[in-house]
Amino acid sequence: MDADSLFLHKLNDLEPRLGEVATDYEVLGIAGLVRDLLLDGSNSVVDQVNRTRRLRWEFVTTQESELERMILEMNPSFRALGDGIDAETAFIPAAREPWHVTRDQFLARRVIVVAGSDYLVKDVVQVSANVLGARHLGQGRTDPEKQLARDRYLTRRRSCRTWSG
Repeated sequence: MDADSLFLHKLNDLEPRLGEVATDYEVLGIAGLVRDLLLDGSNSVVDQVNRTRRLRWEFVTTQESELERMILEMNPSFRALGDGIDAETAFIPAAREPWHVTRDQFLARRVIVVAGSDYLVKDVVQVSANVLGARHLGQGRTDPEKQLARDRYLTRRRSCRTWSG
């Protein structure tokens, strides 16, 4: 199968999963697809398909809100945004303003804080894919990976609609 066909198949597999998510397994499936599409370095499916097209990819998310910054200044032992990075479903109305970002900006969006450690979209996808079973099942290699893998919140989501290509 060529890169273009694989890209289309992965997007077609991803799209129906982006609404209401019922099971941990479905969330892991999303993480595996996002990993394949975006996080495999120069081997990512998006990069392979885009080598000849040179398209500018845009992701729609939310900016860190004033309320989010205030909460984080209180040094909570646990904070997770959940659907808070999806401008359409954000819990805080002020956070619903769409923010159009690059892939790197999207992957660098802080979504979880556990015991003073920040976790980005990229971290959550990688741990879900490479430790929790979306692509590989195993143990985290670093303490932050192990901490994030222990947190069952990673697979307890209502909606995963943030990414659109």
